[in-house]
Order: sequence, then C-alpha cells, then structure tokens
Amino acid sequence: MLQRGVLRVLIAPDKFKGTLNASEAATTIRSGIAEAAAEYGLQLETMLLPLADGGEGSHEVLHTLDPELSERSAAYPGPDGGRHTIRWLESSEPPCAFLETALLLGADSGRRLPPLARRSSFGVGLWLKDRIASGMSLCYLMLGGSLTSDGGLGMARALGFQLFDDRHQPLSELPQLERLRDIQLPSAPGAQIIALSDVRSPLLGDRGAALRFGKQKGATAAELQAIEAWLARFENLLSSITPASGALPGAGAAGGLCFPLTAWPRQFRFASGIDFFLERSGFDRCVAAFRPHWMVSGEGRVDLASLDGKVPGGAAQRLRQLGSKAAVMLIAGQAPDRESLQSAAQQAQLPLRIFDTVSCCGPGVDDEWRRKAAQRLQRTAREAALKVLAEGPPSDQLKNDER
Repeated sequence: MLQRGVLRVLIAPDKFKGTLNASEAATTIRSGIAEAAAEYGLQLETMLLPLADGGEGSHEVLHTLDPELSERSAAYPGPDGGRHTIRWLESSEPPCAFLETALLLGADSGRRLPPLARRSSFGVGLWLKDRIASGMSLCYLMLGGSLTSDGGLGMARALGFQLFDDRHQPLSELPQLERLRDIQLPSAPGAQIIALSDVRSPLLGDRGAALRFGKQKGATAAELQAIEAWLARFENLLSSITPASGALPGAGAAGGLCFPLTAWPRQFRFASGIDFFLERSGFDRCVAAFRPHWMVSGEGRVDLASLDGKVPGGAAQRLRQLGSKAAVMLIAGQAPDRESLQSAAQQAQLPLRIFDTVSCCGPGVDDEWRRKAAQRLQRTAREAALKVLAEGPPSDQLKNDER
C-alpha cells in the first residue's frame, strides 16, 4: 500500500473527436483520478493543460491558452462553394492571424458536398488574401479535418495563381488539370505564412493527400487514382518552374492544402503543430514548476500516428526530454491496435500505459459511446489510476514534500 501523501498529476489531453473538447476531456479525467486518489487516501493536486496539435480543435485550445486573442468572424466559400461563417483569432502585436482550416473545409460546413474532385479550398485562399490585405504580417494555418483533396488548387487560384491549357484557356477545377500546360504565379505575399500540422505526409503516393486520406472523405478507389494523377501533374509543373515540392513533410496535410505555398520558400514553411502548442502552453515551465508524478494524455482514438506529431506522443517525448521520470498514462476512447502501439512506444523509449473506454466500459449500445462519453471517460480514468496505484509509486515515493 502507498503511504498517505500527495499525488501530483499533469493532465494534458487532446480533444476526443465527436464528444469532448480538450478542456472537457481534461476536467473529466481529473474527476476519475480524484475518485481513485481518494480511495488510497491521497491528496490530489492536478494541473490541467489541454493541448492541440494543429488539427481539429486547435482554435478552441489556442483561445483557451491565450484568451487575449481577439476572435473574428466572416463568411467565406466552403468546399461546396457556398458561403459559411467561420471564426479565427487575431493579435495586434505582432499583427498575426490564426485559422483552423477545418472550420471552413471540415465536417462542420453543414451542407451536402459534391464529389471529392469538385470540392475546393478557394475560401482559405480568400481568407489569406484578406488577412494579408488587412496588414497581418504573420498568418497561421492550423491544418486537419479537411474534406477537400484539391492539392490547394482552389486556395492558389484565390491568391492569384493562374493555370492554363495549351490553348491558354484558364483552368479552375481539379479534373481540368489533365490539360494543364502552364502556370503563372502572382507576386509573393508580403506576409509570412506558417502551416501547423499533425501529419508529415507528402502530397503524392500511398501516404499522400488522396491515396491515404481520400477514402475517408467518401471517394472511390477509381476517383482517388484520378485525383492522384491530377495532383501529380500539378506538382510536376509547379515544381519545374518554382522551388515548390510535394515531397516536403506536411505537403499532403488537409488534402494537400498548402502545397502551392511551397513555391514561396521565403514566405512559407511547415511547422510541427504539437511543438507550437507545447511552447504556447508553457509546457516546459509547467513541468519544471509542478514536478508531476504522473502525466495523463489522450485523444479519441489512438494508433501509431498518435506517437508521431500528435498530442500524446509529442507531450510524452517532451516530458522525457525535460528529464522528468513521471509515469505517462494514455487514456483514449479507442485503442484498436494496442499491442503495436505499445511496442512502438517502447522502441521510442516512451513507457506509456495505455487505457481506453471500449476495453473498460464496452463498445456501448447504438450511440451510447457518444451520449455517455464523459461518464465513460471518467470511469476509465478512475480504473486506470486504481490499476497504476495498486502497482505502487509510479516514480518517486508519493509523500508530502516541500516545493
């Protein structure tokens, strides 16, 4: 049995997609751990640090971390061409804007969509154009959750890229790119653009924008092969006349949204979304000041990608880099390939303990997993904490100590 003492837990999850945002998930996990700590007579101290990695939910987490950012809204064309009112964040010093692209190109657009090849990222380009015209010196695009796979063609057109066939007729849609012969570029923008992503996929190939992610956007295998060919033609021509490269890690994120921007290497770059949020949240300072015994992270579904560029793996890796020996627990909604994930974590020298609500509470009947998401997550956090506590102190002895 553990001695009576203090258990300090840093709780730093991502969202649980479709059910709980990152802040709600952190609060729910704390409730479950509190129940377990009480059973052991431990005084619980927690630090809640909801995180994101550039994907869906990033807008909300960023605003939570920095409430002084101003929220703006306006209507822009969505993937279906219809106008949608979206939100973004701005700061005045320095003049900077942040857009979670899923708010415009994602599932929340709320309309029936055309086939994948007809969906456009034009609205994101208009948003960028407007922000640059308004005096923003830096624009962040937080990628993820896109229902487009146009390789950023629509965005490029909004920014002034002109595409022509051999008769110098303008081309405006992805299927027309089979006739692509020439691209004329506008002047480089007077602002820096940074794309934050949780994936490192290239534009093309089995790991790329169409072949890896297109199926989940409703496209058939034949449609994906056609989109792959059109994107390849776009990439080949643009890279022959500019420094653009579809091989850059992140070029395939959000349907290849930012590929055209790689034509401007002095104005554009990809960056790690999780690294951005760890820095923005003051993660290093929090760990140094709080000195947790445990860190608990998680997201709705964990798989091998969770260790590469996403919140759970990024937070765990940073914790180890800081020299902390805190036990790391990963709590998820689903962990369908737990063995492979556990093995990969061990190879990466990340001794994670993995728990999920399906294993703890069952899959749920009908949409029970959605309706009772908070109760299921709280119960799983409690059971996970009890299991770890039963094994003894996860790092140093849990006892009252002077800080």
